Amino acid sequence: MELVARHRFEASTARVIEALACPAYAAHLAASHSFFAQVEPLEQLERAHGWQRRVHYRAQPFITRLGVFSLPTEWFAWEEHSTYEAGLLQFENVPLLASVRDKVINRGAMRFAQDAYGTTREAHFEIDFRVAAMYRPLKEMALAMVRRQLIGALDEEAALLAGWLARADSPTDSVAA
Repeated sequence: MELVARHRFEASTARVIEALACPAYAAHLAASHSFFAQVEPLEQLERAHGWQRRVHYRAQPFITRLGVFSLPTEWFAWEEHSTYEAGLLQFENVPLLASVRDKVINRGAMRFAQDAYGTTREAHFEIDFRVAAMYRPLKEMALAMVRRQLIGALDEEAALLAGWLARADSPTDSVAA
């Protein structure tokens, strides 16, 4: 499944990227976003024209059963491996459970473009589940659920980021708040 989502922010691309890389914003996201139970930056390495990072995520389980199968909450934890350079954030979300890792594809890119009015983020996701052919109907059902959840989660994250950027503009509040 491929998914494309666009969001606009009334801030420069540099400010948007700075917020996304800020540990305080990660804490804000974990505390405020209905999808995330945990967002924890693990490592960020500065590079000449960007950065490379790892972030641990744990989501609130949004699928508890799929047909006759129960899904353990551990299936909703992953580590983001991403690189940002020249307006492009490329990522791969790697499940923490080894038993799930080779069965889930979750990767993509976010392109950031600035114009006179702010920054547009265009996010491209590739998500798939590698399962036996006999489970294809369950796979399609799960992908449809993931699509709905991801669209809502991205829209909510964009609203939180826009609020964070607006608050950072206030002379009485700082980005680290």
